[in-house]
Order: sequence, then C-alpha cells, then structure tokens
Amino acid sequence: MKVLNLIFIFIIACIFPIFKFYSENFTTNLIGDGLDNLLVLTILERNIINIYNFFTHLSILNIYSSNAFYPYQYTALFTEPMYFPSIIYGIVKYITGNQTTSYNSLFIVASVFNFYSFLILCKQLKFKKENSIIGSIFYANGHYFAIQYVHLQNQFAFGFPLILAFIINYKRTKKKIKLFYIFVVLLLQFFSSNYYGLFLFYFFILSVIVISFIQQKQITFQTILDFIKSKTTLRLTIPAFLFVFTIIGLYFYFFKENLDLYPKRIIEENVVYSNSILSFITLPANISNFPFLNLIGTTHTSSHFGYFFIITLILILTQMSSLNKYQLIFLISAILFYFLSLGPLLKIFNLNIPGPYSIFYYLIPGFKSIRVPSRIFIVSWFFFALVFASSKNILSLQLNRRTITVLYSFILLELSFFTKISETSILPNQANLLLKYANQPYMNVLFLNYKEDKLTFETSSFPEYYFLGTQVRTPNGYSGITFPFQYYIINLLIHYQTNPNFYNYLYQLGISHIGIIDKNYDSNTAKKNENPIYSFKNLKPIFNDIPNHLSFYQINPSFPENVSQEENKNPSKIGFKISDSSFTKKIENLYDNNNKTYWKSFSSGYQSPKDYLVFLLDRVPKKNLLIRLHSGPYVERLPYGVNISCLNKNFDYDLIPIEIKSFLKNPVYDSYQDVVIQNCSSNKIEIRVKHKTPYSILMLSEIELFELSN
Repeated sequence: MKVLNLIFIFIIACIFPIFKFYSENFTTNLIGDGLDNLLVLTILERNIINIYNFFTHLSILNIYSSNAFYPYQYTALFTEPMYFPSIIYGIVKYITGNQTTSYNSLFIVASVFNFYSFLILCKQLKFKKENSIIGSIFYANGHYFAIQYVHLQNQFAFGFPLILAFIINYKRTKKKIKLFYIFVVLLLQFFSSNYYGLFLFYFFILSVIVISFIQQKQITFQTILDFIKSKTTLRLTIPAFLFVFTIIGLYFYFFKENLDLYPKRIIEENVVYSNSILSFITLPANISNFPFLNLIGTTHTSSHFGYFFIITLILILTQMSSLNKYQLIFLISAILFYFLSLGPLLKIFNLNIPGPYSIFYYLIPGFKSIRVPSRIFIVSWFFFALVFASSKNILSLQLNRRTITVLYSFILLELSFFTKISETSILPNQANLLLKYANQPYMNVLFLNYKEDKLTFETSSFPEYYFLGTQVRTPNGYSGITFPFQYYIINLLIHYQTNPNFYNYLYQLGISHIGIIDKNYDSNTAKKNENPIYSFKNLKPIFNDIPNHLSFYQINPSFPENVSQEENKNPSKIGFKISDSSFTKKIENLYDNNNKTYWKSFSSGYQSPKDYLVFLLDRVPKKNLLIRLHSGPYVERLPYGVNISCLNKNFDYDLIPIEIKSFLKNPVYDSYQDVVIQNCSSNKIEIRVKHKTPYSILMLSEIELFELSN
C-alpha cells in the first residue's frame, strides 16, 4: 500500500495537471502568455519558409530573412532560432493540417524527448528500471511546474541528460561516434533554445571535468596536468570546438550586419527575470484560481515552481539519512544551480543579498546577452530528478500517514492553483484581401494601436505573423528587444500623431501603409471608435479587416511646393568649443571624429528641456548656419524638437527629419539630423531639447557646424 501511495503521488502530481493543461481548447487556442505564443508560432512558420527558400535558392541569407523590423535587414536571428522544433512542427502540421494543434503538440513532443533522454542516461548509470521511469517522469514534466511553463522554447531540455550519457559512454568505450553524438546534441539543443544551448555548452565542460576527477582520491597539480594532456580530454574538446565554429559560422553574416544592435543586457534586467527564494510558494496571479490567497504577493511567470517542488523537497528530506554519496552530490548540485537561478540578487522579503550569478554575468562569455536567470533552474531540476533515479529503495520508502497526508494536500493545492491556464489565445487571421489593394511595387506597413484616443506602436509579433509568406514588410516586431527605429517611431507618435506632416514623413521613411488596430472595440455594440486622423487628406482608407478589428490606410503624401535644398550646398565647416552642457562627462566625444564614441545627457533619465549644449564658434557665421547632430546607429536618441538661442533670437524646430537616404541604405551605420539657423550673427549658440520624451535619453556621437554659402 505504501509503495502504491508513492507511485500514485507521482502519477497524480505529474500527469493529471498536464492532462488538464491540454484538455481545454487544445485544437483552438495557443498555449502561451499572450505575447510569446504567437511570437514562437511566427518563428516556426518563418523558419519553414526560410528553410524552403534556402534549399530553393541556395543562399545563406534566406535563413536571416524576416518580414519584421523594417528597415533593418537579416534580423531573424534576433529571436530564438528554434530550427529543430520548426522541423517537428512542420511534420505535425503536414499530418494534422492545423496550426494550433501542431503548435500545442510540441509541448507533448518535448516531454517525450525529455523522458527518453533521461531514460538513456539512467541506462548508462545502471539505475533500476523502476527508478529510471520515475526519475524520467519527474524530469520530463517538470517544465510545466517551473521556469516559464508557457514558453515553448523552455520545454525542450533533452540535451542535459543526453550529453552526460554520451560523455560517460565515450569514456567507457572510446567509440569516436559518441563525439559526433555530443556535437549533434549541443547543436540541436542550441537550435531548440539559445538559453539552454548556452547552459548546455558550459554544462558539458563542467561534466567532463567532474567525471574525470570524481574517482580521484587526491587531486594534485600533476593529476590536473595529466587530465589536460590526456587523449580523452583532447578528443572531447573536438565536439565543443565544432559546435562553437558552427554557431560562429551561422551568425557571422548576421553579426556583420547587426552587431551594433545586438543587446548587451544590463544586470538590472537579469534581476527582473530571476527567481526569488520564495518562488516555489509564490504564485503568479495570471495562473491562479485564488490569487487573494497569495498572502506574500505574486511574481513574474518565470518564477513559479509550484507545490510539486515542495513535494520533491519533502520526499528528499524524509530520506536524507539514507542518501548515498552520489545522491548527496546531485542534491548539492541542484541547490547550487537553484541559487544561480536567483540571479544577481537573492531576494527574500525585503532583503537583497548579492548572488553568485553576477560572476557568470561579468566573467563568462554569453551571459551578458541573455536576461532570464530563472531558466537556469532547468539544471537544478535535472539534478533533483537524478536524486530520485539514483535511489536504491525508492519504491520501498516507508512513508507514514502524516507524510502521505501532507503530500496529498500539496497535490490538491497544486491542482487548485496551477492548472488554471488563463493565457491561451486564438490565432488571428492573416492578410488576404489587403494585398489586392496595394498599388505600389513595395508595401511597408506600420501597425498602430488605437486606445483611449491615442495611437501607440504595436509591440507584439502579430504584424509579422500577419504578413508571413508575403513580400510585405513592417517596422513592427517582437523579439525581447526594441530596435532604435521602433523607439524612434514610438517617440514621434508621442509628439506628432495628430500632425498630418508626420504621415508625410513616414512616407519619406519608406512606410507606404498604416494598419490601425482598434483596442477600444466593443464586441457588444460592434461600434468602431473614431480617431481624428481618419479625416487627414494624406491618409486614404483602403481596407477593413473586421475579424482583427483592423483598418488599413494608404499614405498619399502632400508636400509644399516651395521646398528647396539649395541652401544646404557647399557648406564650410566651422570649428567650435562646448562651453556649457547638461552633462559634462565625455563631452570631448562630440568632436573626436569617431562615430563609435558617445556623449550622453543623463539630466532626467530621458529627453527633456534640461538637456542642452552651449557652443562657442571659432568665427561668427556671415550667412546661415547648419548644425548636424549624429547619433550613430541609435536614431531614437536624436532630439524630437529643439529650441535654439542666438543673441536675442529664439528658434523652435519640430519634427526634425533625419537624413533619410543614407539611413535607409544602412540603418546600423550613422543617423543624423540637420538644423539650419538663419541670420545668426553670433559665435555663441545654445541648443536645448524641446520635448519631454520618456523612451530615450539624448545621446550624440558627433556634432558638426557648417556655414552655408547659398
């Protein structure tokens, strides 16, 4: 009876919540958190298109292609590659013909992969069959209870047990084919999840070291030297180097085109996406049936371990006295990696203690480019599974009635809280009739949200999904980062969305159409809210996508007839010094002829009228003066309006255009604005930011001053 109790606990704790997880809307709703589910589906579909185009046209550039992030080129790798799940998704979709079913099925496929990979490891370690099965169930389904359960890329964790199994097998048999298997596992894990691929690479290195020394009674300098020089060690470096060279080869052209845009995550981001010491008893509100019972608050969805984690701890604690040497090693490893998942700060109640993750962030390559330390808990979960699988008497645990009652109570709580999946979503429709209305050789469509009488930039992956399989591009797109041009449009919208000239400017920037998503749509009245921009003469309504509450407009620009560029010809450069500024540090970067060095104004933490520069010119300009402001690839950090003072004159400038032709040709090289001052007969000029702009600071790489001869 006691044996049956334990097996039943595992079956109920592992299987039943997952069954309920899938029983609701499996074929109609995407499982996910409302943003990443559609993003991941878009990646899967885009990968299928890109892989097909790659083999059709035999061009490596096809794998970088994306409909999103106009005008930037080859941006697909800013998101997770996910090539391996994409192939599985394509096969399932071919069989079922249903996108939603195919997407949701990948969660089951991932669990199957995780189960069998752990089972292969248990076989190599010669664990008992029943122990291996229980440990494999535990490892295969743990992702539903931990580490952002809604993110598909976090479900594929087959690499950790497989890599350990192949290392052990190679050291036993010396079969070279195992080195190839290690390389394949490293590659497939990386192509399933960048995060897990990075973790697995370092886990592989750590595993080789630990396995080589675990049997050593005494570790000396000579044993370390022998380990480094041994043929086994040298051969095991082959798959590691092959993996690194393959990834560098894959990303080479991508980095060549986009290196300046690739994010270096600040450590504060890592704090936000870390677990907390109380994560396993703190439930996210969006998956809890009873959020009012969360007496110590709620957390980000990445931080939920659930009561299943507590069950594990109770079972381990009840058997602490009988744990063998290897189980203790596994348990200590699980605890260490758990502490790493807590991120740079160990947070408990109101205490913040520096954590060991900071060492990885500052010293280990790759960690500055990721932002979710909580995902490291997958390694901790792996070692907890090994604790169970390595037990000699797991099916004869003597659980008393009190322990069994506690375990069942936690299972009941887990079922009550965890299994409400409130963030599924129905797939939106894709573009169809809209394409018939396009009368231009190209279409670049900007998607905006209309809510509470304001237009805002659409930040989800819906625009890219909408145009999959077409040649239409969009500046929108979601990948965990926001590009400079996206921020630039966001900031322009704040100040100029009711100005018709703003839409003329968008047309100059290559935006041919605007799609407005009505977020105020009332399904009860089916009434569309009116926006004043709908009456602008340079916006022509062309198509309404009623199911998506989406209206499309074509930009028909109207420009003044007296526009002339003659005044900008034949400029003569003027030297200057900066006598005063809102921020004095690194002011020399503004005139060092280097577009890679920057001056930043931190007067407010965003652009505001507190940001200013005062120039002393080498000579008084006889005619008009041109001020050229450079920002490198960070176009969003140019000012969105300035006030310029010269003698007793004040000049106001709004909607200052960037130099469009060079920007569209290479948006990651240099962006700059030209401001022309007429009749300024002084060698002292002050330029001050005009508008408060919350989404960027003022940051400039160079400033140039010219006297215009015409």
